[in-house]
Amino acid sequence: MRAKLAADRSLVVENGRIGLEYTIVRPEGLSNDPRKGKVAAGKVHLDAMISREDVAAIVVECLKKDGTKGLAINCVGGDTPIVDAVAEVANSKIDAFAGRY
Repeated sequence: MRAKLAADRSLVVENGRIGLEYTIVRPEGLSNDPRKGKVAAGKVHLDAMISREDVAAIVVECLKKDGTKGLAINCVGGDTPIVDAVAEVANSKIDAFAGRY
């Protein structure tokens, strides 16, 4: 976990020099449960499990939304449909790392 956080931080801090287009998806504990299709995403507390299938669906939605570029997105199981959760993050530019780096 420390290595992932260090890599994420390095990407955010050094990207002015590197110039990559990125989206960082940060799930909490992963489960093998079936996809529920509903999550909490954005700047949310990492305090609930999320299925691997739901994380994959979030990644797919992020690829469809240019507004997620340059954002770090926390995600956990929740009550909002994935399409709506990612759209809200993209439209509102909700960055879980905002103010940290």
